[in-house]
Amino acid sequence: PTRPLPEALWDLCDVVCANESEAAILAGFDVETDDDAERAASALVAKGAGAALLTLGARGCLLKRGGAAAVRVEVPAALRGRTVVDTTGAG
Repeated sequence: PTRPLPEALWDLCDVVCANESEAAILAGFDVETDDDAERAASALVAKGAGAALLTLGARGCLLKRGGAAAVRVEVPAALRGRTVVDTTGAG
């Protein structure tokens, strides 16, 4: 399970990859919407991470690096609505 990181570790993180639940723990607030995800990714970068990549389940993912605008990648149309069989190793 994820838990808050010591402040000294953030500057050592090139990329933090987290799902919505993990991002909520690391950022300190609920991540339920795309706006929340962007705010959480920005918060993780502000803590010192080089980049934050948040996986958003059926909504795709979001990447935030430094002062650049966040980039959101949607799930490809051909995969939307498919039944997930096993997520082992997916993240």
